[in-house]
Amino acid sequence: MIEMNLYIFFILMLGGIILSMLLPVVGCCRVILAEVFLLQAERYSLNQLADELSYNGRAVEVKVPYWDRRQLDVETRNGCLKRSYYLNNHKLYRRTSRHGDHGVNPCSLEQIRVSDLQVDILGPDRLRLRLRMEAPGSRVRECVRIVRLLNGRVTGGGAGGS
Repeated sequence: MIEMNLYIFFILMLGGIILSMLLPVVGCCRVILAEVFLLQAERYSLNQLADELSYNGRAVEVKVPYWDRRQLDVETRNGCLKRSYYLNNHKLYRRTSRHGDHGVNPCSLEQIRVSDLQVDILGPDRLRLRLRMEAPGSRVRECVRIVRLLNGRVTGGGAGGS
């Protein structure tokens, strides 16, 4: 009976030691998962924007509206469709206009906070996109992508560099 009590005591002590060693690992896993989620959100938002610019953009205009936010206007190849990408309440949105009708769709994931969108003009057919993103439980991440317009040109607009 005493041997059984010592055995149970030993198992409980060993379990407590193992648990105290695993708690920091679990905390690190939470941070790692938040970073992976942020990388996936970056890839989703930037790929969608870069593909639209690269393949479908015929005339791209960079604007700095009166509320001092960057906005990117993209006119597609067929000329009747216009898309504007802009920030509102820390979310990236795409506004699509066609023959007077328009619709707005989010371009960033719900849990992700996009704090900045910057577009720098590098040449007549090249743009640098910068998104500053943050996920809950993660650090702020700045994502940069250089986009070459395959079917169009930058038609001017706002400031070139920032």
